[in-house]
Amino acid sequence: MKVLCGIDGYAPSAAAAAAAMDLAKWLGAQLTFYMVNPALPGRGARFYLWSDEHVRKILAEIGRRGRWSGVADVRCASQRANSIAGAIVDYADEHEMDYIVIGTSARPAVLKLLSGSVSREVVAKANCPVVVVHRNRGRSDRRHRGGRPEPVVFHDIVPAVA
Repeated sequence: MKVLCGIDGYAPSAAAAAAAMDLAKWLGAQLTFYMVNPALPGRGARFYLWSDEHVRKILAEIGRRGRWSGVADVRCASQRANSIAGAIVDYADEHEMDYIVIGTSARPAVLKLLSGSVSREVVAKANCPVVVVHRNRGRSDRRHRGGRPEPVVFHDIVPAVA
């Protein structure tokens, strides 16, 4: 079994990472944390949202957390791309992932309308089950930062059949 978790270093992806760790432990699966560095729109030279050093730091930290949580096989990968959702789905297909875990952001609906929702696009395009981890509405994001999100229970998820 293989689980892919899309991350970006923000609080919603931390919740997705925690859920992915729990799912990978429950399934005894390989867990890959995947960070897409999106290209910024514009003409001329191509610029990306984060530096390569920032991406390496985020992946190193989340990889350590995954191993500390008890997941036996943790991997990290990144890619520069124009479409975050497209890159996640393509990676999942190329590496034959059984599940994708992704978080949702707390962006206003107007911004989601203008720029689209990565999680919705992944759900629409993925060829495997997608676990979407929503932010906890009962708590403010401020109390959530820095700590581990509420645990996720996976008793309703049936492992994919090969």
